[in-house]
Amino acid sequence: MKLLPRLAAVLAVAGAAAAITTVPAHADNGDGNVDCNTGEICFYYDYSLGNLRRQFWNGDMQHNDDYYWDVANNRQSSIKLMDTAGSFWNRDTECAIKIWDVTSTGGWFVTFTAPRGWKGDLRTVSKQNRNNGHSRC
Repeated sequence: MKLLPRLAAVLAVAGAAAAITTVPAHADNGDGNVDCNTGEICFYYDYSLGNLRRQFWNGDMQHNDDYYWDVANNRQSSIKLMDTAGSFWNRDTECAIKIWDVTSTGGWFVTFTAPRGWKGDLRTVSKQNRNNGHSRC
């Protein structure tokens, strides 16, 4: 009977170790590197693809709990992604990315569809700071 509690303890320690080793070095849902790499969807606080950035592999319809990574200081910033994006880079290899916002009545609408490879200042498409979430394909 003592074998079962020991096995449970060993599995718990192994699970915790696996969780620790798979956590990226910073707040990044992409490949764990600070650069916007192939396959990633990247938002920037600045209009010129600056040092505050947030990367994703997939869609995220809730930007309210995502924070930018401060590349210059190698730490998470205190600035939330939601409704603060100045620029964007779609490095997804398969899809256009739809950036979504919420209406005053709570409905969702697409503010901008970025084709694969699109990179630039969101002011040029009149969509700066209009990002409550994004989806791919």
